Amino acid sequence: MANASMTIFAGRTDPAFVAETLRQMEPEVKFQGDGAEWRQAVITRSKFLRRKTLVINNDPNYYGEPNWSRQKDGMRGFIGRFSGIHRNPKAFELINGMEFALGIMMDPAAEGDDPLFVLVRQLTAAIDGVLFIGGAEFVDPDGRSLISPTRPPDAQARWPKFCVPVHRPTPDPERLRQFLAKIPAEARERKLRSEAFLIQEKIGVNYFLGAITEEPEMRRLGTEEIVRRMLCVLAAAMHGEGVGQKAVKGFIADKGITTSLTPEEGAFIAIADPPQEARMRFGWRYECVWVLLWALGYVEELAPPNRICEVPQMAPIVRERSVAELVRDARLRTPAEILDQADLSLRYHWAEVEARVRGGTLPPEYEPGVIAERHYAFNWLVDPAAGDWDDVQVHT
Repeated sequence: MANASMTIFAGRTDPAFVAETLRQMEPEVKFQGDGAEWRQAVITRSKFLRRKTLVINNDPNYYGEPNWSRQKDGMRGFIGRFSGIHRNPKAFELINGMEFALGIMMDPAAEGDDPLFVLVRQLTAAIDGVLFIGGAEFVDPDGRSLISPTRPPDAQARWPKFCVPVHRPTPDPERLRQFLAKIPAEARERKLRSEAFLIQEKIGVNYFLGAITEEPEMRRLGTEEIVRRMLCVLAAAMHGEGVGQKAVKGFIADKGITTSLTPEEGAFIAIADPPQEARMRFGWRYECVWVLLWALGYVEELAPPNRICEVPQMAPIVRERSVAELVRDARLRTPAEILDQADLSLRYHWAEVEARVRGGTLPPEYEPGVIAERHYAFNWLVDPAAGDWDDVQVHT
């Protein structure tokens, strides 16, 4: 498999990481340009009278917009002509996920175990990429076929992590302009920021999903009200997880929150051995507790909803503090911070439902239960029409 030229495609645009990786692989590499701004890397090997050169080109104009969308449309059309391509759905998913490209030139051509070709393969693996060789075939870093006009994909081939379905509908520009014009400026900008973040994470977006409330209309809750709600939700979640009724009631009495329980929470905790369905429902409420602790400033940041929250970290926060002390030590987030996360939670939830019902785009590591519970908690925090905790509605 001789290759005078080829291309590495990857899902993350990170020229600085490529440069650092190349320096570790080949300390004598020469760069044109500094840091993330480099445009060419040259590696030269000499043995006896033979000289081999590897040139790696980084051209942001190639993988930047508006050119990149047209390039990918062309690639989809190109592979769409391959025989049997309909039996390889990942082929189009790979094209959808590509966001970065490096041009490779070797003089003379190299193949197999040639050290320069091995280096190219190692670089491809390091950036979770694929190689486009011979002007027609995509292969993994070990040379196993992914997309080819002449052979089926290798069953042992390693598809890159960025190879996921990407739902990026192209709305009618004028219709979208008119839709956005009806949304107040603050809410519109928040919506656009959330959508840009989700697209970057390769999560589906609905451009016509409305915006949440603005700051002046946001529900205003006092710190003590949020603290009491957090503790009540925590008590119900503990019972859902399997903590005995006596211990849960002792926690409630110790914190003095009996009158703050909702009817549903009180009824659930009153059952010594609740049914499994109810246990699961209230056990998931730990994710709401995490959101409320974040809003109170006890949790530094909300990571993406791709794993359950750190339940053991809650105990040191609440165990030794009374309601008054929890209120005293809280640092309530600003309305803008809470609204930003509330807007994002709405769009995460839409993507989760779309993926579950219609096969939309949500990477498999994201946790539907976490997404739904966060949306529930944020609606209670910001929606003036949310009402009592038991009555909160989450719509996508």
